[in-house]
Amino acid sequence: LYMFTMAAGSQVNTMTLASGKVGIGGATSPSKNLHIKSTASEDTGIIIENTNNAQNLDIDYWNNAGAVQGRIRYAEGAGDISFFPNASASEPLIIKYDGKLGVGTTAPNNELVVSSSSGPTLAIGRESTIADTGVLGNIVFMGSENSGSNWGLGAQIRAKVTQDWTEGSAEGTKLEFFTTDNS
Repeated sequence: LYMFTMAAGSQVNTMTLASGKVGIGGATSPSKNLHIKSTASEDTGIIIENTNNAQNLDIDYWNNAGAVQGRIRYAEGAGDISFFPNASASEPLIIKYDGKLGVGTTAPNNELVVSSSSGPTLAIGRESTIADTGVLGNIVFMGSENSGSNWGLGAQIRAKVTQDWTEGSAEGTKLEFFTTDNS
């Protein structure tokens, strides 16, 4: 166990090296390879910085063969964040700077775009016992006049079962459509 302590004014900064693990701040017994602990009542974080403009900032996950397997990337020029569960594939999930989310596309032109060369499927499911007249799921359309406060229901599509379900089989269902009358 090696402990380094440096005083900067009245603040003490500590780094601990123990059994191949690094502890920073209050992490004097690191439980992972890098353990950062703050006891201050302020945000704790990690900064990755490149002072050259428009560079990618990556967090890579390597496999046991010493190669990148997965990646989280911040594209500094575009301001986008991408997730690569398979680093050799194209970006399966991207959050654009303007808040748009793309699944299977790097250029979502709406708030949520799901794309696939074989035809995308969006599944909404329920993981519990489904009895007669149980609700499988809802799609709700809402609106707000005040930037996200006081949301009002405009319309709804509900999937409902029409008989008891047995595991592993497709059973009777119906779709119900609702709109709000504001007159």
